[in-house]
Amino acid sequence: MPPGARLRLVRRLALGIALLAVATPGTGLSGVPGAGTAAEAARLRPSGHPRATTTLPTMPVLPAPAVWPEPTVVPSDAAVGTAPTPASGPDPALAPAPVEPPTVPSPPKGPTPTPAVVAHLPAAGIPVYAGPADPTPILTLSGRTEFDNPRVLLTTGLAAPGPGGAGRPEERIEVHLPTRPNGTTGWIPRGDVSLAEVPDRITVDLRARSVTWTRGAEMLGQVVAAVGAPGTPTPPGTYFVTDVLPYSAVGATSPAGEYGPWVVALDGYSEAFTTFRGGEPRLAIHGTNVPTSLGTASSAGCIRIGTSPLSALAAGVPLGTPVVIVP
Repeated sequence: MPPGARLRLVRRLALGIALLAVATPGTGLSGVPGAGTAAEAARLRPSGHPRATTTLPTMPVLPAPAVWPEPTVVPSDAAVGTAPTPASGPDPALAPAPVEPPTVPSPPKGPTPTPAVVAHLPAAGIPVYAGPADPTPILTLSGRTEFDNPRVLLTTGLAAPGPGGAGRPEERIEVHLPTRPNGTTGWIPRGDVSLAEVPDRITVDLRARSVTWTRGAEMLGQVVAAVGAPGTPTPPGTYFVTDVLPYSAVGATSPAGEYGPWVVALDGYSEAFTTFRGGEPRLAIHGTNVPTSLGTASSAGCIRIGTSPLSALAAGVPLGTPVVIVP
């Protein structure tokens, strides 16, 4: 073969081998035949074909620091390369400004509650009837309490005609009675008593262990209290103030004793005792010589409050004030 022809044949063979190498996919980086390189995969993927996805390992999430570090503050007049002179004490210019406590807005006042109506009994006492039309009384209440104070009864607000006579029935009103069981009511002649309004109200919240004293729409005070222990609970219900007594009237020998300086007696009774220390187990609001008991359920059924609020209550609460004990 002439030299020129041989040279042309060699060139054709080399060109064919190169074309064959381009047309046949090679071995990929992973060693899997046919996978190709990343550049080949990008070049051979048709336009619009979805890219295959791979699940990446989850990266650990670093928790944020509990307190962000404060940035370093460089005084504006500090010379470069010169350490600042340490201060002899805290710089008042850099001290945090005092934070004023937020002002809690007073709750909007609602309509003034209807005052309670109480009955002041005459000194001679009055008959009490089971119903408004009953002709025979079930008991007679004296005009003074067992502590020799004027007797005042809380009314329920109900009135009804009584039996009367000569065509003129007397009006009777229903009242709470200071007798057992708690919540007992009876009817008394309207004409035998003088009625008066009492705007005060005391609310004892057994769950919150608090005593709240209001007068109309005005709150006079709210304090933490000790209430009945689980074995001697304070019975819920509606009661009223029968007497405001100095400590000596209940046999205590000191205003710093277990009852405090005053006892605000109620018409209710403990339902866990039949007697208490030789007498009736009457409910009362009084003081304590164990201030740490306030806010706990630890009493024999009475409500204990601190000395200062007790003294204020004793000085200002009217007889007959309703005391509502809520569970």
